[in-house]
Amino acid sequence: MRAIVYTRQSMDAAGEGRAVARQAEDCLKLAESRGWDVVAQYEDNDISAAGKKTRPGFEKVLADLGAGRAGAVIAWNLDRLTRNRRDTVRLIETAQEAGAVISVVRGSDLDMSTPAGRMTADLLAAVARNEIEVKSDRQRRANEQRALAGEAPRNGRRPFGYTLGLTETVPTEAAMIRDAYAQLLAGGSLTSLARQWNASGALTSTGHRWKADTVRSVVAAPRNAALRRYRGEVVATGTWPAIVDEAQWHALVAILSDPSRSTSDDRAIKYLLPRIALCGKCGARMSTGSKARGQRTYKCLEHHHLAVKAQPIDDYVTAVIVARLARPDLADIVDPGPDIDVDALRTEANTLRARMAEAARMFADGTITGAQLARINGDVTARLEAVEAEMSEAGERDVLARFVDAGDVAEVWEGLDILTQREIVKALFESITIMSPGPGHPPFNPDNVVLEWRRGDD
Repeated sequence: MRAIVYTRQSMDAAGEGRAVARQAEDCLKLAESRGWDVVAQYEDNDISAAGKKTRPGFEKVLADLGAGRAGAVIAWNLDRLTRNRRDTVRLIETAQEAGAVISVVRGSDLDMSTPAGRMTADLLAAVARNEIEVKSDRQRRANEQRALAGEAPRNGRRPFGYTLGLTETVPTEAAMIRDAYAQLLAGGSLTSLARQWNASGALTSTGHRWKADTVRSVVAAPRNAALRRYRGEVVATGTWPAIVDEAQWHALVAILSDPSRSTSDDRAIKYLLPRIALCGKCGARMSTGSKARGQRTYKCLEHHHLAVKAQPIDDYVTAVIVARLARPDLADIVDPGPDIDVDALRTEANTLRARMAEAARMFADGTITGAQLARINGDVTARLEAVEAEMSEAGERDVLARFVDAGDVAEVWEGLDILTQREIVKALFESITIMSPGPGHPPFNPDNVVLEWRRGDD
């Protein structure tokens, strides 16, 4: 009899298909003992029994049986061959029509041409599916228990900023994450951060270059604040070291969730003063453009009646800003931020999350009804959102704070992306008005750039 050998191993930890190889060896020995001619060998490696992915090898088995290319299928066990009710029905129907035999190393032959064989196959498959579901439920409960206890996830690849298992931080990567928080909270962009990280030679934990969305996924992860997420929700404080404060994390998530943020606008902004500087003739915003010789200019957006060289203005405004930020009284104009007891809020947030977890357990045990669970979750969720909003407010930093006690202000300024520099311009100045330099091409005159300070006076 011509036979097909089929093997499958779900999530082969060794990554080398060794378990599948052992199954195949046993199946071939069985075929040899029966005197069967093995005409094909198919395998599906690293495909979960509980999953929904198509199994190419299994599909080929059905195709060969249906075409009459074999009269028997050999598998190590029935649960290696069938995975769910749909697979079982398809196998039974195909094997019945072909009059094929299913032979398993760990079991008896099933003649699918007989009612007894089909019933036995169906019953054995049902038992295997039940074992899979019970195991999956136990695993889910164990994962939930570890999450509520704040334990780190046990699977997955190494996250950027941490060693595998979150046992400790990677100092260089953690410093990059902290700097990213500082820039983003001060108005920086994900696109600019991706450029900076790529320029530094840093790669993702999987060895790829950075994009704006991969930067977002790293900085927005709750693990940075030692928060444990389970099924999309923060459920506990983690047992691993935090890279940033929880209040900073909430503040950053609020910024990244703001629908008014536009990555296309971020990419379009390359210079310091477009749409910030005002035309000295009509008060319209100034845009940046270039003349025929390629020299960049600032020009009136509405009437185009004022066009002046842009680089001398940028250089002058930058010099004024650096001089102001280097003064010892800078701390006097820096907003200290809201006076909020973050530790107390963090404790309350953890208590609220614990209440929600306990309510879920009580509902699972039948102690409370679904209506009671919904009412508890509604009340607790409302308060938790309010607490997290307060922490978000506490995490917001003044864009000038980084310059207080900075050693080299000019170096710090040059290290900022253009969006952060523009936020600092808007924080320092009520307005910047560019006056006409007069007829001809006179040299740059600082008096033609009128600066109105917002915070203090130079």
